[in-house]
Amino acid sequence: MDRETKIWAIVLTFVLLLMLVIVTHQKYQDGLFKIAQLETELAVREELLEREIKELKEVQKILIEENQELKEKLKRYETLSGYIEERLKASNKDIEDKLVDEIITVFWEQINTYGFEPEKCIAWIEQESNFKITAVSYKGAVGLTQIMPSTGQEIAFKMGFRYEGYKTLSDPITNLKMGFYYLKWGMENSVNEHQGFSMYFWGYGNVKKKGLVETNYSKSIFEKAEQLRRV
Repeated sequence: MDRETKIWAIVLTFVLLLMLVIVTHQKYQDGLFKIAQLETELAVREELLEREIKELKEVQKILIEENQELKEKLKRYETLSGYIEERLKASNKDIEDKLVDEIITVFWEQINTYGFEPEKCIAWIEQESNFKITAVSYKGAVGLTQIMPSTGQEIAFKMGFRYEGYKTLSDPITNLKMGFYYLKWGMENSVNEHQGFSMYFWGYGNVKKKGLVETNYSKSIFEKAEQLRRV
């Protein structure tokens, strides 16, 4: 091999080595870039995962709190339902369990429908009739929620059902629904709950005329409700 051939061989070898170095370097750079991409992607995923874990913990906390609230509500429901059952059986001799259950069910339906506080409504019914289904006052008010016949006719018209006087008012389920309806109407036309309950007892005209806001009647209901909260 002559000298010129050797030179070209060396040059070619150098060029090949240089190309190999360049290719190897490029692959190395590409590898570093991919590693950087993977690290960035991993960091983003870790951040998202941490955020999801944080959100899940917050949801778990809310669910635990809601579960506790539901347990407390259920316990309160059972306690107050038991109290209503005791009062109904104490005031109505030989009342059937089926009717007691139905009255309690309707009571809670009205509470949920109108958004009343159960303790106050129990105290209100107790104040009105002492839970005696057949109670009739000396003025002629009838039933659990002590509705006057003339008022009953007005309520039945507003609620959209046929009114049959004493027959309608003496039915405990109907009486309860009518009483709650009328109480809600009073609350909507009162400045506060005290006046709303007072209006049920004294009448809309008397309350407005005398400017009554808080009465002994409403105070008794609130005091009884406070006692029920401690039961």
